[in-house]
Order: sequence, then C-alpha cells, then structure tokens
Amino acid sequence: MRRSVRIAGTILALAVVFGAVLVVFTTPTVQTLPPETADSDERELFRFEGDDSGVWTYLSPSREFRKRSPINVVVREDADTVVELLRSSDEHTWNRTDETQRPAEPTDPVPEGFNLTGTTIEWGETTGTARYAYVHDGESGEWIRETDQLHNGDYYGYRTHIRLYESPVPDEEPWVAMQVHTEHFDWFTLRHAVDGVQRGQRQVERDLMSEPYVERVWRAYLDNDGPSDADGWATVVELFVAIPVGLGLVSARELWRQRLTAVDRRRIRAVVDRVTVRHGLLFGSIVALVLGVRAAGVLLEWYVPALSMHAIAALLYPFVAVGIPIVTYAFASGIRRRMDAAVTGASALSVAFFLDYGYLGVEVLPIEIVLQRVGVVLALGLIAGGAAQRATADTHRNRLLVAGLLLWAGLLLGTLFEYIG
Repeated sequence: MRRSVRIAGTILALAVVFGAVLVVFTTPTVQTLPPETADSDERELFRFEGDDSGVWTYLSPSREFRKRSPINVVVREDADTVVELLRSSDEHTWNRTDETQRPAEPTDPVPEGFNLTGTTIEWGETTGTARYAYVHDGESGEWIRETDQLHNGDYYGYRTHIRLYESPVPDEEPWVAMQVHTEHFDWFTLRHAVDGVQRGQRQVERDLMSEPYVERVWRAYLDNDGPSDADGWATVVELFVAIPVGLGLVSARELWRQRLTAVDRRRIRAVVDRVTVRHGLLFGSIVALVLGVRAAGVLLEWYVPALSMHAIAALLYPFVAVGIPIVTYAFASGIRRRMDAAVTGASALSVAFFLDYGYLGVEVLPIEIVLQRVGVVLALGLIAGGAAQRATADTHRNRLLVAGLLLWAGLLLGTLFEYIG
C-alpha cells in the first residue's frame, strides 16, 4: 500500500510540475468574469461620436451580462461590405467548416471607389458556439446573435475566429463590432480552446491596414480587459493611411541549471541502466497517438470534404479516449517496475502536449485547461504504473490501475458534459 501511495505521489508531483511549466510558458487565463448587476441602460457602451447606437464591450454566452469575450475590433461599415472585403482574396481558397452553415453572400454591391486588391489573411465562413452581443439603439437595448462568422486556419488545428455584429439602427452610418480570437481544437475536450484575443486582433488589424481603402486605424480603450489576454483596447477602423502597429513580443524565459552531485549522477546512471525498448515504445506510442490525431484531423479536413466536422471528431476521438489508455497498458505491461512505467507514461503525455502546443503556436491557455491537463497526465501515469509487471502480479490490489482509469474516465466525461473546463 505504501509503495502505491509513493508512486501516486511521484506521478502527482510530475503532473504538477507539468502544469507549472505550462503556466511558465503560456499565460493561464479566465474566460468568463462574474455577471454584472448594474442596470443595462447605465452600463458603458462603445459608440462612434455622434451616434445614438452602441454596443456593450463584451459578448456573453447567454442573454445576460456575463463578460465572456471582449469586443476588440470595430469597423465603420456595414457587415456585408466588411465580410466581402475580408473575403475578397484572389490568392486563396476559402474553407467551409460545416456544410449546414448559412452562406454569407453580400446582398449590396461594394461602394464605388473601394479597391478590392485582396487581403493577406484567409478568412473563411465558419460556425461556432452561440455568443450574444448587447446592442442599444439609443432608446432601448436588445441581445442579438452574430451577423456572420469568419475564420482562417484549420478546424482541427489552429485558427483565428471572428464573430461580427452589425449596428441595429438602419438610419445611422453603419458599424460592425467584431470579436476576434485565436483557438485550437482540443482533442481532450472535443471543443475549441480559446488561446487569446490579442494575436487575432493584430492579424485583422494588420490585414485591414495593408489595404488602400482604409482611411484611419486607431485604438480605443474600452476597459474590457479581464477575460483571456485582453488588454482593454480595441482596434477601430474607418474606411477611406494606416498607422504602424507594434507587434507583441513573447519574452524568453530561461531555466537555471544546477550542478549535479556524485550521488545524483549515480542515481541517474541507475535509471538509465533500467531503460529498455519497452520504455521507448511506451513513450513513443503515446506521443505518436496525440500528434497523430492532430495531424489526422487536419488532413481529413483538407482532403476528405465528404466528412463533416462531427464525423471527423467521432472517427478520431476514440483514439484519444480509449486508444491512449490501451496503448499505455499494452506497452507498460512489459516494464517491470511500477515507478518506471508510471513516470514514462506521464512524461510521454506531457511531452506530447508540449509538442502539440508548440506546433499550434499556443501562447495562452485557460486555467481550466491547465488543470485538466494536469489531471489527465496524473491519470495516465497511474494507468501505466498499474500495468507494470509488479502491479499486475496482484490483480486484487491493483489500486494504481483502478484509480487511473476512474480519473481518466471522469476527467474526459466531465469535460465532454462541460462540468470541467
């Protein structure tokens, strides 16, 4: 019993270290701030000078004032024209992520004098989780769904996602409020995880500034920082002389190396001497499965248009939910020591996550996702330790395997049904 507790404690420490490293190399965030209680007519709205209409500076997942997604781009034009301008590239093929989504074909011609020379970013039509914007016409307010959605990138990889909301007052000069964020598909939650809003905002900002039809680009402080990596500043674009925009730099972090003692070196040599081919197969199979599912999702999205997004998820998710524990058990069963198998399994999944995030270029992660990742690393380490030869010798007291399987299933089911993350 004490040995099992020691192994579980070691894997828990490894999982916590993994989570701490994630916190160091990414920026953990919250996605939703607490609901507000102030009267809706008294809250601050963004308005163009001289306009009666305005928009609350956040989106909400429901028709109540929950600060979920900050508005970070506003364009002085109607939605059809904005969509057409972003999509009018002669160099790229636009991607549809869902055959059932409605098209966003503009009904009005582009105003005379606009030079549609193409954009530098591929914006394609997409769908996403419902987000509501609170718009005010000067007399009363209402909650509206998005007028349109665009994206560039891969549904099952990394993409930039835009939601557009149009002015509710037809008699005023039109405006479109946009919420831009970057996100990646998370195979351990079967949902897109928002990485942040600043990178996507800069993409749209640079894309519009590169076009001759833009008269002015400036930043307005909307005081809507808090969710994700939002800093409270929105890009405001007036069509018909761009200004340079400084790109954010990711600061480098260095790890201090400590000198090893003779005892430390002896211990390391002893561990290295125990490493077998089975350790390598266990480590490599876990990494290959995680990265393979990512690559397969992107390739199926590209080359098998007959498969919907839900069909691809249904096809590949079993490799994550069931395939990873099975492969772990199969290869760990050839390892003698429980500690060796547990550390190898947990380390492999940690490395796979880092490689996956590195490939996607993820810089920001919700804190809920960090905690979930710590949990699944711990769970897989327990499964691997419970599959080792010394653990399976006593089938009636294999606490490591039982605890690992229960934790793995609980975390994945909890995230699927949105109890976690």
